[in-house]
Amino acid sequence: QQCIEKAIKAVYIRKNGKEAPKKHDLPHLANLAGLIDELDEETKNLLRYLSVYYIETRYEEKRTQLKAKCTKENTFKIINQTKEVLEWLKNQL
Repeated sequence: QQCIEKAIKAVYIRKNGKEAPKKHDLPHLANLAGLIDELDEETKNLLRYLSVYYIETRYEEKRTQLKAKCTKENTFKIINQTKEVLEWLKNQL
């Protein structure tokens, strides 16, 4: 989540020439950076998933629920998707 957030904010700064908003919601940030319409549905879903995961891991009671989703297979899938999105974002700079 953090690397995607920073990359989206970098695109925002490049396009707008000003500091990015202090937000953590990835789809919202992608929209503000003018990227949301360029993203396919799978990438939008990934941004939503990462945002929820980031926010919910900050709260102890939600961590147990999220741990159940963190299978080895799912974790590798998310890592690979994140790498692809990060590479795409780097090309937007």
